Amino acid sequence: MMVEKAAGNFPYLAFQGLTAIPGFVHAVTTRATEGCRPAQQAARPPEPAAEFLEALGVPARKLILLKQEHADEVLAVEAARPPGDAGKPAADAVVLSSPGWYSAIRTADCLSVLAVEPRRRVVGLVHAGWRGTCKRVTAKALAHLLRLSGAAPEDLWVGFGPCIRNCCYEVGAEVRAAYRERGHETREIFQGRCLDLIRANRLQLEQLGVSRIVDSGLCTSCCNDRFYSYRREKTERRMWTLAGFRPGLSRLHPLE
Repeated sequence: MMVEKAAGNFPYLAFQGLTAIPGFVHAVTTRATEGCRPAQQAARPPEPAAEFLEALGVPARKLILLKQEHADEVLAVEAARPPGDAGKPAADAVVLSSPGWYSAIRTADCLSVLAVEPRRRVVGLVHAGWRGTCKRVTAKALAHLLRLSGAAPEDLWVGFGPCIRNCCYEVGAEVRAAYRERGHETREIFQGRCLDLIRANRLQLEQLGVSRIVDSGLCTSCCNDRFYSYRREKTERRMWTLAGFRPGLSRLHPLE
């Protein structure tokens, strides 16, 4: 379940079950968030507005944006900012194991997956469209998070953001064939000609032993008044799922 929140004049969404984690910052933007951008920024490529980041308490210089390619590359960020093309490393998932660093992924129908280990203060963000899901990018990213942090699967909390749901996501026969070739249980994740991104990614998590999953339950196509949907409107605008831990708290900090 997601709840409405605001940072300054910027409304956004957050996962209700994750808002009580000490020092953890996360936000999922909507059309309303973008509607509060300064007019002079409206025509620019969509990135989180500086004013929104400031209201969240996220330094822009500490925010790592990715060059998303619908692949399965995972970027690990520990202490120093990694090199990348124009400051945007090519990756569709990121693992942040150093508090004080933040990252964000952009979506407009694809699924955003947010994983957090509260005690070790480690965060994972995944961009999972049909191609990345087919390549099991979520499983790859979270397996990397678990290895890097030494956490157990039962220590993780995972949130599924708004995305196009199986009610609206009709795909071609070539997509089903691609999933079949990679060994997915197609009977589990296809309903007729519709792909269920949520089910496909949930299965990946279950195979890792992750069970604490919070689903927004929101369809970007059905709720096109609230979210951008590339399938519905061919837009270049995107929602952002942003997360990270504030610096200053010790590791292994317990939940309150």
